[in-house]
Amino acid sequence: MKNIRCYNCQYIMGVPDDTMETTCQKCGAKLRLAPPAAPRHEQMAPRAQAPQSPAPAPVQAGTQQPVPAPAPVPAAGNAAAMLFNPNIPSYFDGKLRHLIGLNIVCFLQLVFTLFIGTPWVIIKRKKWILKHTIVRGQRLKLTARGSQLIGCFIKWFFLTFFTVGIYALWIPIKYQQWYASHLEFDGDPIPPMELPKRQRKQMEKEAEKMRAQAQKEAEKAAKKAAKG
Repeated sequence: MKNIRCYNCQYIMGVPDDTMETTCQKCGAKLRLAPPAAPRHEQMAPRAQAPQSPAPAPVQAGTQQPVPAPAPVPAAGNAAAMLFNPNIPSYFDGKLRHLIGLNIVCFLQLVFTLFIGTPWVIIKRKKWILKHTIVRGQRLKLTARGSQLIGCFIKWFFLTFFTVGIYALWIPIKYQQWYASHLEFDGDPIPPMELPKRQRKQMEKEAEKMRAQAQKEAEKAAKKAAKG
C-alpha cells in the first residue's frame, strides 16, 4: 500500500502499489499516478517505439501527489483570441479637417435658421463625435433626431415655467437620460488587423501581458500543489 494526496482537496488516502488511476474518496476527483520507475537493465535494453500518449500529471515525491498541468496559453498572433480580448483599446479617429468643416456647416445652419435649428446642430455634432469613437473595437452611433430633441426642449421649457424654475434643476439629468437612451453600437466589431497601427501595437502588448500573467499563475499553482 502507498499513500497519495488529492490535488483538489488535499485528502490523503491509501491505494495499492500497482494503482495507476483512482478516484478521490472525498471529492471524487480523478487522479492519475506516475508509473513506477523501471529497473536499470530494462531502461538500457532497446525496445520498439510505441505510439506516444499524453504524459501523466507530475507527482510530488514521497506522497505521490498528482499536480494539475498548467492551463494552455493562447499563441501569439491569434487574431480570433485578440478579437474577443477585453483589453482591445478604445480610441477616437476623427480628423481636424472634418471637424473644421462640421463647425462651418453648423455655424451657417444656425445663422440661416436664426438659431431655430440649434437642436439639429447639437444632434449633428453628437453623431459625428460618436461615429468616430471606437469602444472596445466597436463604433458608437446616435439614433436620435433633431425633431425629438426640440420636442424635449419645449416640454422642459413649460415644466420649468409652471414650476417657477424649480424643474430646471432636473433638466441636465433628463437630457443625459434622453441622450443615453439613443446610444447604440454601430455594426460588428472591427477586426484587429483593421485597427490603426498604434492601437494594434497596444492591443498586442496587453495580450502579451495577459499570457505572461496566466503562465505565472499556472506555475504558482503547480508549485503550491507540489509543496502540499
